[in-house]
Amino acid sequence: RRALELSLKRKKKNHMTSDNREQEIEALKARVLGGDLTPDTLRALANAQEAQSAEAAMKELLVVGRRVRVPRGEARARAMVSSLNGDGTIDVVYFDSDAEATVRCEEALALEPFEEEEGKEMSQDAKILKERGSILFKLKDYVAAAECYKRGLDSMKRQYRLSVGALVMLNYRNALRVGTASCLEETSVDVSYEDGSPDDDDVPRRAIVAVLPPDQETRILMLTTYLNLARCASHVGRNKDAVVCATLAAGIAQHDEHTDHLITAKILRSRAHLAQNHLKQALRDSAAATELAPSDHKSVQLLARDVERAKRAALRANKQLAKEVSTWVQSAQSKFAEQGGNEADCAQQ
Repeated sequence: RRALELSLKRKKKNHMTSDNREQEIEALKARVLGGDLTPDTLRALANAQEAQSAEAAMKELLVVGRRVRVPRGEARARAMVSSLNGDGTIDVVYFDSDAEATVRCEEALALEPFEEEEGKEMSQDAKILKERGSILFKLKDYVAAAECYKRGLDSMKRQYRLSVGALVMLNYRNALRVGTASCLEETSVDVSYEDGSPDDDDVPRRAIVAVLPPDQETRILMLTTYLNLARCASHVGRNKDAVVCATLAAGIAQHDEHTDHLITAKILRSRAHLAQNHLKQALRDSAAATELAPSDHKSVQLLARDVERAKRAALRANKQLAKEVSTWVQSAQSKFAEQGGNEADCAQQ
């Protein structure tokens, strides 16, 4: 009964608001037709009409069951409207979890037109998917953006399969390299290199981490898609995935000598390592980015600063831990000696 009362009250309020807006617009139109063409009147009429259009769009958007994009933390995510609360808020259920939230009506955004393709024939063009992912990334919907980037990469993977003459990236003998598959066996691949390095024979197929497009333009598309996917992974806390994507991007960038993209890959991977407290790896990538980049590269400078701070914090923590352990050992030895034991025997135990 209470819910019904709130629903009726909300409909009455919305109807009154709509009537008031219409009356305001009609009054302003009458003034204009009567010869009042002052900037203030014309601006007021334009603002009222714009507000009326926005209210109509919001009324159409905020329907129970409608899919919308709403805030989640510092980002945004897709959700379904589950309830209209009548107090300027709505309840939503997020797509990718069972989590619910209450958000302000004005914070809800319509999904992009291409997102409504779900259930229909969706684009498989890697370039289009990357562009769509970038639109969603700017909206801070990193989960939806990542889905577009992944679909784009999957499309390229289906197009470029392992075969004789294929350009491959392999993780072999503790190194990430790009070469050409010269012979395929059931469980292994022979790989040759353009730089004159000795061929690698009988490389296990599991060491092939990617088959790359033969043309440089499409490789750049793959490279930048991996970089964007690494950014998405970092934003949602999937730092291991960010490391993998940045590593693959770095492999392509290094092969094609794209220094700017290589620097970006090193920065992204260093920050992903830093988020996991992998200080050694973060220091290594930070040093590599510093060596590659010009001295005034702001992102590299900020990374070096953050890595150095983490290093100092780790040193302080280690010193504090060593001090606490030393104090504990001394206390244990003293107690052991008080009980008639030998301190050296205590240390051995």
